[in-house]
Amino acid sequence: ISNGTRFVVSSGGTYNFQFSSQFHNTGGGGSGTTVTVWFAVNGVKVANSATNITVNTNSPYVVASWNLIQYLESGSYIELRWGSDQTTGVLLGLASSSLRPAVPSLIATITQVT
Repeated sequence: ISNGTRFVVSSGGTYNFQFSSQFHNTGGGGSGTTVTVWFAVNGVKVANSATNITVNTNSPYVVASWNLIQYLESGSYIELRWGSDQTTGVLLGLASSSLRPAVPSLIATITQVT
């Protein structure tokens, strides 16, 4: 990992990038917020990789999870990027409690498949 967001590969090949993220709507009332998630390779948006997620105010936690199969050259990097149409849409982790372990805001895995 480089710069806190870049998954850099040391050898060229086809990779499977998987993630699971927890989005939260911190606002009250209203219709909620739309969060868009997409992938970028070497800083360039990957075509057709974006998905919109609605995080309603009455169901304020939504988990997004999918994967991307992508060829990467040696030294290339892949990033998961996101944005929200309102400031109330956030990526949120939760601290551990006596009832459960911590809930990370994002879990990501990158595996070379060829």
